[in-house]
Amino acid sequence: MTAPPVTSTLPDGRQWISLGMLFGGHSYKVHSGPLTGPAPGEELPPRRDRVAQAEAAEWEMKQAGCNPAEDYPGSPTIRWSVRCVGCDGPRKVSLQSVRRGARCHCGYVPLPR
Repeated sequence: MTAPPVTSTLPDGRQWISLGMLFGGHSYKVHSGPLTGPAPGEELPPRRDRVAQAEAAEWEMKQAGCNPAEDYPGSPTIRWSVRCVGCDGPRKVSLQSVRRGARCHCGYVPLPR
């Protein structure tokens, strides 16, 4: 059984009918629930696990031959202080650039594991 179309009266007296509901679509009303998120005033759940994200970023840097000299800045686009495993030189490089293939100028390439 289909729901009746959503109707509304405009300020000038004309009747407005939702074509989406008329053709069996969804209502424009937002209901709070497990699939739509919390109701207004409720606390939002955390978007991602920051500890797991930092551990994964540190692992990626080590696989690329960089030892992090500071904590993960929280975004792959922010430059991060690291030390090259090959020459022990300090560098500031973003995780994004390492993912794109950026390496130290000394030419150190970590062996595949």
